[in-house]
Amino acid sequence: MNIGFIGLGKLGLDCAEVFAESHTVRGYDVQPRTSTSVLICDVDQVIDHSDWIFIAVPTPHAEGYDGSQPSSHLPPRDFGHEAVIDA
Repeated sequence: MNIGFIGLGKLGLDCAEVFAESHTVRGYDVQPRTSTSVLICDVDQVIDHSDWIFIAVPTPHAEGYDGSQPSSHLPPRDFGHEAVIDA
């Protein structure tokens, strides 16, 4: 199976490399990326040569909710959805 990833940041690249252990994976990101297991391509090649495509967009966090420190004492907050809507 041919898998495509659009978005190879913190989440996308790690997921793509796990899939690449068993599948051919092509990936694209607006920032230059390198990988020993994912074929880095332009977005058209990812689309044209993939049976499944995952899109990983940035997950914006409010200050204090980025995972760098515990936030269980803070009021619950939802993530911003602007990046998903824009994609």
